[in-house]
Amino acid sequence: RQRVEGKEQTASYEFRIIRKEGRVAETHAFSAVCMIGGKFAIIGTLIDVTERKAWEKALRESERKSSAIVRAMPDALVRLSGDGTFLEIISTKGSPSLTNPLASVGNSLDSIWPQDIAGKARGYIAKALVSGEAQSYEYELRWQDCLRTKEVRILPYAEDEVLLVIRDISERKDMERMLESMSYHDALTGLYNRAFFNQELYRASRDGLWPIGIIVADVDGLKTVN
Repeated sequence: RQRVEGKEQTASYEFRIIRKEGRVAETHAFSAVCMIGGKFAIIGTLIDVTERKAWEKALRESERKSSAIVRAMPDALVRLSGDGTFLEIISTKGSPSLTNPLASVGNSLDSIWPQDIAGKARGYIAKALVSGEAQSYEYELRWQDCLRTKEVRILPYAEDEVLLVIRDISERKDMERMLESMSYHDALTGLYNRAFFNQELYRASRDGLWPIGIIVADVDGLKTVN
């Protein structure tokens, strides 16, 4: 009706049909107004896009799942070029430095990290791209008068692109240090215990720190105190 009334010359739209074998198919119509033998006519094509629609649905579902995974991750996620240039900042969780205005597409890691940390990252990026394997390392960064420990994983993504996954592991590191201290110190006196002595003796023998002397001393009245 719109074409007959001159309101529309071409059209592109989708609808469903039922094919002869009973299968429902998604179709896309392309049509236009023309004159054939001096008479008004509409000519068009009808394309079966069922398979394309199925792929689009699968892609949307995949993107939805990927988005849900990213939202649930406690990590920062960045897409970088091989030279460390930001291509996309997907998530800034656990990495306050990525909220820095300088951390933007087109800038590099050098804009937000000290030279030594940025240089280390570029080295691992190159290694990941050459080997095709994920790389991981840790670094410490002082942020707002607080020393934070980060774990970085670099995953090859494309020919000259990587994904950088940054996780704050400061609490885990603090717990590890506390557990290590507890394992090497006496709970009552705070002095080094036998486990620490054995470790140091092993280190001395491994590092070749010979000759060494060992002094065994008795503390008067210690049993009474205990």
